[in-house]
Amino acid sequence: MNAQFDTGLCLNVKERLHKLRNVTSTARGCDIVDWLMYNTTCVNRNQALALSEVLLQRAFLKSLNDNAGFNDNNNDIYRLPISGLRHMFGDMIQEEGTEPLNDSADPQSIEKNREIESSQAVRQNSVSHSFTKKQLLLIILDDKQSLAAFSKCLQKLLCTENLDFYLKVKDFTFSAVKSKGSPQIVSEAREIWNTFLENDELNVEDNEKRRVKQLLDSGNVDESIFDNMQKHVFFMMMTDSMAKFLTSEEFKTIQARLTFLTTVGRKK
Repeated sequence: MNAQFDTGLCLNVKERLHKLRNVTSTARGCDIVDWLMYNTTCVNRNQALALSEVLLQRAFLKSLNDNAGFNDNNNDIYRLPISGLRHMFGDMIQEEGTEPLNDSADPQSIEKNREIESSQAVRQNSVSHSFTKKQLLLIILDDKQSLAAFSKCLQKLLCTENLDFYLKVKDFTFSAVKSKGSPQIVSEAREIWNTFLENDELNVEDNEKRRVKQLLDSGNVDESIFDNMQKHVFFMMMTDSMAKFLTSEEFKTIQARLTFLTTVGRKK
């Protein structure tokens, strides 16, 4: 599971908390599924629900309603014990100074933790706290300067394939809507397949690849042929690439711009 460590399970998804100590607080079943959707590589709610069930069965989650199974609703409450926290986040808990259970910690340790958390907030900027990663990524993808900085960061990390595929499919979808039934659409779809999928450039499910290949071979191509894959790579970028970007030098160059863009977005 590709869980991020800069946010926690919280009762209010809209006011997502960004400190590990909040992961140990209680959360509704539906909020846990939401959190997993936003912070792991789960690409749909069914996958997040299945993962929640696994976490419960392995005692990484504890039901406060004494239910044997996991329920995705507003009524069932769960808690993440320290064993679950350590299995999900490992040594990063110690590195980030956010051990949540030692209530008798000395004042110096508490103050050190606060300084670490403060420095993290400064590095990632308030813009990353005001918006979910999904909202922030959508803003970046829609803004030319922000997208250029994001792309430059991924180029340095040698992991641009998801972004390249997402943008290529975006252009393809726009073109396909305008030219329904055109032989050119099949050709463009085939080019995307050859570039990203023929040699397993992307990490996508085999059954989805087979579905797309069958449509290509039959010539039954429309603007939605890559939709599922595009959603998958979006979540991959949201859960992996964004975490790297928010701590990069490239992000610092557009912090002020993103602050402006997100402020405008809130006022709309």
